Amino acid sequence: MRARCWVGAALLSSLIGCGDAEGTSKSTSLAAPPQRAFAATTVLAIGEREVSAAEVDRVAKWIEQLYPQSADAHNRRRALTSVLLPRIALAEAHRAAHGEARERAQAARAQLAAGRAPAELTVREASGTWGPLGLEIFGPAHELALDAWSEPLEGLGRLLLVRVREKSGGPELGAVVLRVEIAEFPFVPEGSTQETIDRDIDTQTLVIVDPTWEQYVPLAWQHRLHGYLRNMK
Repeated sequence: MRARCWVGAALLSSLIGCGDAEGTSKSTSLAAPPQRAFAATTVLAIGEREVSAAEVDRVAKWIEQLYPQSADAHNRRRALTSVLLPRIALAEAHRAAHGEARERAQAARAQLAAGRAPAELTVREASGTWGPLGLEIFGPAHELALDAWSEPLEGLGRLLLVRVREKSGGPELGAVVLRVEIAEFPFVPEGSTQETIDRDIDTQTLVIVDPTWEQYVPLAWQHRLHGYLRNMK
């Protein structure tokens, strides 16, 4: 699948580039359509997918450890623009295929955990610091126990099963080196390119459920995802 070669690079380049240079001007959101109910912990929503502050802050914490000088608000913006907004929007654009990929990943994980490798499953090995591995793999992987397969992890256009075989380097997170095994379960069409991925992302709609979170979504992303503030009335 051609998407495999650009996923990590896209995440890495957008993270290094800070991802939020577009600014965060206020009062730019579109008028909200009819009100919908959200969970109490939801701060943003893309399509049917609700996002909590804890989900954003988990990724922001990884970024903080890589860039200790970076402010908390900046880390939240990076977490959203570099990881969560594109990843969730793409999954929502292919919701049915995403659900099928999750089922395949869960079935494969159950067999791997039982010591049986599915015959059709391809497992590749990779190693490096967070840069070569990409934050979507390195972030959750550095929290895993050695030799245990992860639950299905969300990636850009794919779900992943990851097992850490070796961990070295440190103590700073940026110096940690992981040797991992990775199984991929893509849900975007074979032959997808950056152009088709961008078009898929652009079909989605962002709801800023908690108005205080508007500051963390750059103006360009508010426009790109047809964003609006939730009608609080």
